[in-house]
Amino acid sequence: MKARFEERGEIGILVLSGSVDAGPHADTFRQAVQDVLERGHVRLVLDLAAVRFLDSAGLGEIVAARRRCRERGGSLVLARPRGKPRDLIVLTRVDELVPVLDDVDAAVACLVGNGTR
Repeated sequence: MKARFEERGEIGILVLSGSVDAGPHADTFRQAVQDVLERGHVRLVLDLAAVRFLDSAGLGEIVAARRRCRERGGSLVLARPRGKPRDLIVLTRVDELVPVLDDVDAAVACLVGNGTR
């Protein structure tokens, strides 16, 4: 898994690619989220367009990232999940916990408007 950081004002965006799953990938994801939070970006978009594989450990890390954002007074939104990763997010109802939007601009607007869960 690779993570690239972008920012739009106070909104942090983590652009993820590859696999978000158990082992070193989960560690990389967890550290990337921690780095963004330490930069002071507590409102975070996870851009999942280039994530080709997601498993239960990856879902657990997404839920943990949401919790860490909320503990700091922020929130988390998922953007552009595709294929099997999107199917898993819906099947496990993570989309009922974390908003899922079809593009990054809409995700940023959701966070700016503070319309998150």
